[in-house]
Amino acid sequence: MNEKEKQLTGKERVLKAMAECKPNNISIDENIALDYVRDVCLKQDISFGGNLQLTATLLLGSEEEVQRNALQCMDTGGERGFILAPGCDLPYATPAENLQAVTKIVHDDYQREVLRTMEMTETTKELLDMSEYGQIDKVVVDIITLDSESCAPCQYMVESVELVAPQFEGIVKWREHKIKDAESLTFMTSLMVRNIPTICIDGQITFVSRIPPRDELIAAIQKRINEKMKLRILQKQGKVYVLGGECEGCIETKNNVRRAIQELGTDMEIVFLTDEKDLQKFGVLHTPAVVVEKREVKSMGNVPSVEVIKEWIKDIT
Repeated sequence: MNEKEKQLTGKERVLKAMAECKPNNISIDENIALDYVRDVCLKQDISFGGNLQLTATLLLGSEEEVQRNALQCMDTGGERGFILAPGCDLPYATPAENLQAVTKIVHDDYQREVLRTMEMTETTKELLDMSEYGQIDKVVVDIITLDSESCAPCQYMVESVELVAPQFEGIVKWREHKIKDAESLTFMTSLMVRNIPTICIDGQITFVSRIPPRDELIAAIQKRINEKMKLRILQKQGKVYVLGGECEGCIETKNNVRRAIQELGTDMEIVFLTDEKDLQKFGVLHTPAVVVEKREVKSMGNVPSVEVIKEWIKDIT
């Protein structure tokens, strides 16, 4: 196997092997690049078909979006051996107008040229703010599907999660997002998911168009649980300052703090301070004194606004 072949995905290797069997035609869905299929099939002198987007375009897209998708496929597929077709079975309730729009662009050379030269109508879809997604105590497993009731790969993906979820009862929350619904499509776009079915764990794309083996899925979920546990421990860490010299009360306070931490089983740091300057810095007038410092992570991975930071400061002033 040469270096180029090593870089092929599993699907690409399978498709190459299929083409070498010399079938009459190979049809693909939107998860495989059409230009790769074209090159492989034409080399073997066989026809190929695909790969109009089913849900995001044919079902939920505008007529212009459908025509642009069809034109892109036609330009990529070329005029030799290519059959324009949906990537798989048409979703239920696909608008007839969208299918008619594809027919127009296929049979009208002029419309194709118009579409190539005109600017696409601007469509702005409000995305969800996912910057803090997955920060709740439970691990959230999202399965992005077409519809597990009608799409076999989607069904297998959902079942793979459903079967392991009982092992994480009370810790893992899972849900299916059928992108036949506009709301779920927005969710999918906000997570930057491009292919279905896909499993996301706490908002992170984890398994794309591949049914994970049971052990692999369990390991991925457990890894995220461990990450959250470690993060929560770090966030809850703080310090206990014991201020005072060697008076009887100070010694007893030190011992009590040590015992409390030991009984709680925590590794919280204890700092003993006797210098007068330290006492003044903490505003301590009499000893023994105990000051507890709490560490709380307020933001990670994004830039908080001035207004939000003000609210955090208000809590400690």
